[in-house]
Amino acid sequence: MPLNTKTIALHLFRYAGLFRFANLIYKSHIRILAYHRFWEGYITPQSFESQIKYLKRHFNTIKLESYLDFLLRKKELPPNSVIITVDDGYQDFYNIVFPILRKYAVPATVFLTVDFIDKGIWLWHDLLNFGISNTSRADFTLNGKVFDLTNRRGRAELKLSLDGICTSCTTAGRDEFISQVLKELGVTAPEHATPDYAPLTWNQILEMSGSGVSYGSHTCTHPILSKISLNEALQEIQESKHRIEEVMQRDILTFCYPNGKEDDFNEKIKEMVRECGYICAMSMIYGMNDSESDRYELRRIGTESKSFAHFVQDVSGFGVLRASLRQIKIKNTQIQT
Repeated sequence: MPLNTKTIALHLFRYAGLFRFANLIYKSHIRILAYHRFWEGYITPQSFESQIKYLKRHFNTIKLESYLDFLLRKKELPPNSVIITVDDGYQDFYNIVFPILRKYAVPATVFLTVDFIDKGIWLWHDLLNFGISNTSRADFTLNGKVFDLTNRRGRAELKLSLDGICTSCTTAGRDEFISQVLKELGVTAPEHATPDYAPLTWNQILEMSGSGVSYGSHTCTHPILSKISLNEALQEIQESKHRIEEVMQRDILTFCYPNGKEDDFNEKIKEMVRECGYICAMSMIYGMNDSESDRYELRRIGTESKSFAHFVQDVSGFGVLRASLRQIKIKNTQIQT
């Protein structure tokens, strides 16, 4: 695969020692890495194993529970600590990821979408993937833009645009929109998720719990919490916790906001999560965490659809450093003008 200019620059930064410099600056910060799927468009098993091997050589992989001890009891953590988290609870975690984690003795936390596990429901973003992957149409027009569906890039761009619309809708509006998209694509989805989109089983979840895998809640149906009523949000947050605790026979103390961007939750939702008995909650806001971080808005580093050079940059802290420097530059420019 040919290297683009950005990737070449990242390699140069790495060999110049800038990533090691960032490691030193952020050695007391906790990196929480976020994964979802392990297939085309996300991350391949081979790439994931390369990332795990790199983490084992250069970082300290710790349990999320160790970070909770750090937050609540001020227990020390090793420098350059990294936590692996995986959202949703797909079958590919058991088939692909679990053997790799066990091979390298790396712990992980999976945030479970309860109705996905219990009932095999479709997660809304998977319905879009299914429709785009199975349509016979050569193109699709959205808001006046024509997307070429005969190649991977065009399909990915359409999926990104559709996701953006869905995350801005209410749950009812989103479901209606997806139904219309599937109709226009000429695709009828089966009632339950197909094998490519299948969830873990509770037996698999219980099996892995004794081998370094812990669990948190990712709601019941994966709604955007800020787009539903507070009563509905409470039900999603509370009932998912109770269901996992019923199966696992242990307290579930960690939560993950579906989608997890700034607009996907708010202070009322955060307070609701706290009152339901969770000790912390994960977002998808980019960044690292320390002892001063808001534990109901913990930041994570997305790892999918990135080159190895981008992964090394982000986990080193160099990406966070660059973002901080950009913000300083913007503020200085605003002051001068």
